[in-house]
Amino acid sequence: MAVVLFDTETGEIDDKEIYSYTTVKQHEAQLEYAGIKSKNTKFEQYGSFVWFVYNPLEKIFPELNNSEIARLIFLSTYIDYDTNYLCSSKSNYLKTERISKLLHICYKKTQLFLAKLIKLEILEKEDGKYKMNSKIFYKGQIKDNYGADKETIRIYIKFIRTLFNTCTPRQHNKLAYFYKLIPYINRKYNVVCSNIFETEMEYINIMTLEQICDVLDYDKSNISKLIKELSKIEYGDEYVFCYMAAGDIKKATIFINPVVFYSGSDNEVISLLRGFFSKNPTFWQSF
Repeated sequence: MAVVLFDTETGEIDDKEIYSYTTVKQHEAQLEYAGIKSKNTKFEQYGSFVWFVYNPLEKIFPELNNSEIARLIFLSTYIDYDTNYLCSSKSNYLKTERISKLLHICYKKTQLFLAKLIKLEILEKEDGKYKMNSKIFYKGQIKDNYGADKETIRIYIKFIRTLFNTCTPRQHNKLAYFYKLIPYINRKYNVVCSNIFETEMEYINIMTLEQICDVLDYDKSNISKLIKELSKIEYGDEYVFCYMAAGDIKKATIFINPVVFYSGSDNEVISLLRGFFSKNPTFWQSF
């Protein structure tokens, strides 16, 4: 079939031979794919991740205690692409006994924990296989049907597993402090605030440590203790938590290391932020 170019304004016909062409829709789709591929390439250095779906400025999993939240976030890193089954590798589904060993808790406690997740519809058991609710955790191409009131954040698998495995079971409850702050993390700067979509730093409403204590259900009279506990959690040669204060510690600005989780798409901001968390920082590292 011959293809010709026709100018709708002048009526002129271009009789040059055409070997291939794309429609406007095809061209738009190609541009969208190129944009997605470019964006994903920026974050390849941080490894694979799971999408966590949450409600902004609302507490996560209020029915779970801190240790259970830490175990759940850790367990979510084992979901399979698209199917959401818990697997250690393709088609190697996790059984209760294996989950017990991964969580470093006894078999009976694991059974109770999994039963609780099933009751809360976070998890389901299908043909003897455990499957995460894809409306809460998902691994694969992100969907857009979660609802207008929902947001997503990347949870980096390597870092979450390392953090969990380097802590004792007693310390797992402290990891939950970071996870419970997810709904309050600015999407661009990873700073804890009350307007997470603001992109201009001067307009971000920083949450005070007292407000953060409310989110964490932590005793406000022990703010100094909270900071010490959070500062002890590390990943390699980096801290996970960073605070900046000039004078009153209660008015400190709190940042979360973006290698643990991040919502935005600005690789330059990530590079800048990571300098804040280094155990051996240099002046130029954050600039």
